[in-house]
Amino acid sequence: MKIKISAEELKSVLAKIKHIAKEDKNALILSFGLFETMDDEIKITVTSLTNRASVTVGAEVIQPGACLIEAVKLYSILDTMNGDVLITDKDGTIQVKQDSAVCKLDTMPVEDFPVDSFDIEKGTYFEMPAAALIEGLKKAKKFVGNTEGSILSGVNINIEKTLMTFAATDGNRLAVVVKCIGDDKIKLNFTIPKFSIDNLLPVIKPEDNISVVANNSLCLFEYSGAEYCTRLLQGKFPKYLELIREESPVKLFVNKSELSKVLDRIKAVGGEDLYNSVCFMASGKSLKIEAKNAKSSDTLDIEHEGGAVSFVLNRIYLEILMSVITGDTVKFELTENSRAAVVFRDMEHKYLIMPISEKNGESDAKSA
Repeated sequence: MKIKISAEELKSVLAKIKHIAKEDKNALILSFGLFETMDDEIKITVTSLTNRASVTVGAEVIQPGACLIEAVKLYSILDTMNGDVLITDKDGTIQVKQDSAVCKLDTMPVEDFPVDSFDIEKGTYFEMPAAALIEGLKKAKKFVGNTEGSILSGVNINIEKTLMTFAATDGNRLAVVVKCIGDDKIKLNFTIPKFSIDNLLPVIKPEDNISVVANNSLCLFEYSGAEYCTRLLQGKFPKYLELIREESPVKLFVNKSELSKVLDRIKAVGGEDLYNSVCFMASGKSLKIEAKNAKSSDTLDIEHEGGAVSFVLNRIYLEILMSVITGDTVKFELTENSRAAVVFRDMEHKYLIMPISEKNGESDAKSA
């Protein structure tokens, strides 16, 4: 194989997928990408034990063929070059050349590359706008748990009656985002690992139209001549809708901008402590907000329905919430005993944060 290609364009493509090709002492082949010529472009495929991605980039094909190149090393070489480069596979060595600069890399046999490990023979097929997929995944993944391999370490996708619902929870907080896909014949439920979502999002564009094939163990996304496949998390996702009550006797309507400034002041005084908790005390038309672990206190004018309440929420969770909600007003909805708070909801979004027990500083999971 011999190709002439823009270093900048190839580097840009590799930047989106090179982290999938992680070096593994037990499987060195996984650090390589498969480079295949296709008319006036090359197709690059990288794979791990859980993900596979294929992308294409324009190139001048001088000699067609296929070879394996270590993705991260190639990216690092290209990062030192500008303009066109020549990449040649000859006698078991990859040569990257620009003017008088020449870099050589070892390669491996193409036939050893595991290209068939993610093939989906059967599955449910549907199409959807990439913009809807991107928004749902981005907003939900911020609420995913940190326990790797657990069903809570991914975003659950449920499709039924034209609606695609993205849900994520770590037991203390919950995000539910609903999008319409316009196909009333599709009924699916699967959970994508968060690290797979992090790999997928950089390689799709909002203007794309996504084709999806999913079965019990794999999900394949195809877009703009490229594709991404991931293994799915196994297990039963919690019945999250049972946690969100349809009506709440206490409602607080708080200006989002003013609340954000209060949280910024608390962060400035209290630092990055994950357990820095914020106490809310609502009575009449005022809401007093205090940082339990920092010297900070504010009082905001609010709209208030129901009786006086007080509750404590994790500041980090609140900041994440503020980054995903829309509109100018944050509506807190609470039960009378303040044991559960649905912080925001509209037609497409529902977010729940469990309050922190004032005794032990931990979220009160019993409120579910």
